[in-house]
Amino acid sequence: MMKTAKLLFDIEQASELVPNVIPKGTTVEVIREVKHQDFLSGKGYIIFWPEKAYADVVDSSRLEFI
Repeated sequence: MMKTAKLLFDIEQASELVPNVIPKGTTVEVIREVKHQDFLSGKGYIIFWPEKAYADVVDSSRLEFI
């Protein structure tokens, strides 16, 4: 079963990407955990926004699991 989470912050992307912002409060599917030193917390998650068919990787501190 896929986990879901709400974004605690807007996720801004490069202007040439569509969408270039995933708004705060958006419910996303969490695909899996990833670890990387670039994340503030040391780990992040691959997320998928089904309504826009858009995937990204975000720091775990930007998500609230529901």
